[in-house]
Amino acid sequence: MIGKQVLNRTLVAVMALAVAAGTTAAFAQVAKDVKSTAAGSKIKSSKSLTAKSAAPRAKSGAAGQTGGTDGASGAKIVVEEASHDFGEIWSGAPIQHTFEIKNEGTSVLKLTRVKPSCGCTVANQYDREIAPGTIGKIPVTIKSGKLRNKVSKSITVESNDSSNSPLRLTLTGTVKQRVSMDPVRGGAFGRIAADKDLNRVITLTNNTDSPVELDILGSATGGPFKAELKEIEKGQKYELIITGKAPFAEQNSRANFKLRTNIKDQPTIDIPVTAFVPPRVEIRPKDIIIPQASDKAATRNITVKFNTSDDLKVLSGTVDAENVSVEIERRANNQFKVTANFPANYVPPTKGHTLTLKTDDPKNAEIKVSIKRQRATPPRPTRPSMLLANKPAPKASFTMADGKTVSTDDFKGKVTLLKFYASWCGFCKRALPKLDVMRKDLDGTDFNLLAVSMDTIVAEPDPKNRRAVTREFVVDQFTKAGWDVPQAFDSNGDGRNKFKVQSFPTLFLIGKTGKVERVYMGGGAVNDGSLRKAIDDLLAGKKLPPQKVDTTTARTPPKRPALELKGKNAPNTAFTTTSGDSFPLIDGQNSTVAFFYASWCGYCKKALPKLDELSKSYEGKNVRFVGINQDTIVEQLDPNNRRGKTREQVVEQWKQLGASFPQIIDTEKMGRTQMKVTSFPTMFLISKTGKIEEVYVGGGAVNNGTLKKDIDKSIGLVSTK
Repeated sequence: MIGKQVLNRTLVAVMALAVAAGTTAAFAQVAKDVKSTAAGSKIKSSKSLTAKSAAPRAKSGAAGQTGGTDGASGAKIVVEEASHDFGEIWSGAPIQHTFEIKNEGTSVLKLTRVKPSCGCTVANQYDREIAPGTIGKIPVTIKSGKLRNKVSKSITVESNDSSNSPLRLTLTGTVKQRVSMDPVRGGAFGRIAADKDLNRVITLTNNTDSPVELDILGSATGGPFKAELKEIEKGQKYELIITGKAPFAEQNSRANFKLRTNIKDQPTIDIPVTAFVPPRVEIRPKDIIIPQASDKAATRNITVKFNTSDDLKVLSGTVDAENVSVEIERRANNQFKVTANFPANYVPPTKGHTLTLKTDDPKNAEIKVSIKRQRATPPRPTRPSMLLANKPAPKASFTMADGKTVSTDDFKGKVTLLKFYASWCGFCKRALPKLDVMRKDLDGTDFNLLAVSMDTIVAEPDPKNRRAVTREFVVDQFTKAGWDVPQAFDSNGDGRNKFKVQSFPTLFLIGKTGKVERVYMGGGAVNDGSLRKAIDDLLAGKKLPPQKVDTTTARTPPKRPALELKGKNAPNTAFTTTSGDSFPLIDGQNSTVAFFYASWCGYCKKALPKLDELSKSYEGKNVRFVGINQDTIVEQLDPNNRRGKTREQVVEQWKQLGASFPQIIDTEKMGRTQMKVTSFPTMFLISKTGKIEEVYVGGGAVNNGTLKKDIDKSIGLVSTK
């Protein structure tokens, strides 16, 4: 019989080895073997297990490599040199390097995003797809003009190899100044007194092998500043003397002195000069804010500072309200602490009260500070999904990860928790591990848990839309995290619409009778235990008290009048395309997809290429596509009307976006009015008989495949039964 400690240590070792080897199945089998040894069988030493299990990782873990394998996609990203030292360069010269990315996997490696750490770093045109066994390149350029000394810049690479995404690439080195400046801040004086002269000596040192010649280019006077250049050591060292004559105005003062050099690669050097003069008297904070009435006395402090060399004082302070006293305490550097003492239950009137301070400053003999009532925080609008509490759960259908369909009707007789989430939502991901533990703890009871993905599902990742993901990515996220939680997809938005979900995560606790017992916004109820208690009570047959919902502040979702047209007949309106052809909305032989859009609409521009690709897949079949532009068309561009476009601009953009199906410019907004379009994009699927079969607001139906399914039904490619 082996000891408990030995068994535990062995299990931990096996888990670590299985994770290192990347084989969940191997771990399951070895763990099973370990458990069987508890009955008296002999355990192999951890040393022998280590040698055997670590072997497959030896290659990918080689020095200087970064790599991983995505079990779902089969892509494996490997970088021999993830950090490159570019050595030493002179400031101003571009830093250029090309990182090589190798795909040692079995399927295409897709680089979905390459993001530099700052604006001075640019990732140039890179290989977005890398075939198995080949090498892709990411060329990087760093602008070094404003860099100095030790430099480290990074580039983050995201790919479909989720086991090693994101991946960080780094460029390090030293940027040398041909002419260095001491102090480094140059002519930045910072905060200054208005009545004191300024003087600073900036030492300029030549760091090149050749003598340097400097002289002031242009004027030696800039605003209140003057510059004088002296050569201290011929060809090697100069002094630039910056002076400023008081008094200075209460503002930011700026100047820029340009030095001419004989250096070929750096013909000029800029020396910016800045100084800030604060107000003669500073009050912090500027106003005194009093919150709601309190049964306790309260104090509020403000600081008065005189920004002058004169010895000034705050002499007294009064408030135009009863029972409010004022205390004044002198502090160092012409600063005074002023304390206002307010009685219990004090609340200033709507117009407020005033604290008046008397000083011996002839320019500010009296200072007034407003005492204001804190603005009442408006009640937070109740989200529409909260209104479903205490009501029968809506009937909705979802597609499980294995392709099967499940309906809310299937939950009858069980306590069910529906969690609407998104793969990119941080709050959702933080709540899932606890829900996973809870589901396992309640295994064998009448409890159901279903995580419904609200992601925009696409066939291929889109680097321009990080929130559009593949179905495999969503499933793989749970698998890699070890969350044994049933997953479903709301492919057609049926659940989202009926449960009125607007934010993630949103959780619905449905009782055995099908009533929504609780609605939770966010993951708070998961963390504080209130969700678990409610579930336990329902499983025990207890009746929960009705959930309190403030219906007076319910948030009303925006009205989409176009949605009301579903099932009605489309107007038999004939438009003229930009090529001069007649285009009636009702064809009699073909179904029609009408895409109402605007050139300035980002969602429209994202959806159009995919819509065009979809249109090409239906060439020769009984369906037409048309884009109906809703821009304000002008003869001449008006800088005060950014959304006003010329006809030529609209047509040109259509070509640039690669759209191949007909385009209509609805100048008179006739179609927009008849089809009740209030937002873009809005799409209509119109049957050959003129019936509006579907209405889509936004581009989701293009991305998630809903439009394609509906078109197939409309033209009879699939059964509508």
